Amino acid sequence: YGTKLLDSIQQYDNVLAGVIGNEVMNNLLHWQAAPCLKAYARDLKRYMAGKGRHDDENRHKIPLMYTTQHDGIGAAISPAEQALLIHNYMTCSHDGNVDDDGDDVDCGR
Repeated sequence: YGTKLLDSIQQYDNVLAGVIGNEVMNNLLHWQAAPCLKAYARDLKRYMAGKGRHDDENRHKIPLMYTTQHDGIGAAISPAEQALLIHNYMTCSHDGNVDDDGDDVDCGR
C-alpha cells in the first residue's frame, strides 16, 4: 500500500509529508509495533531512493512522519514524556528513522 501511495503522490511538489502511522502506540502494549513502523519507514525511504534514480525527474523525496496522540499513555507516562519517548525512538537511526513526528490535532476540542 505504501509504495502505491508514494507513486501516486510523489509527482506533486505540494505534498508536505507521508504519514507512516497515526496513534499506533497508544498504550504500553502497543509499543511492540514500534520496530515495524521504523522498518516501514526504512523500506519506503529505500523505495523512494530507488525510484528517483530510474524514473521521472519530477519525483521528489517525500518526508515521512509519525503522528502521536495528544493524551498520555496513562498514569505512568505523561503526554510530554510519551512524545519525547516516541520522538527519540522514531528518529534515532539514519536508515529507518522518520523525518518528523507530530502531535495529532483534534480540531473539535
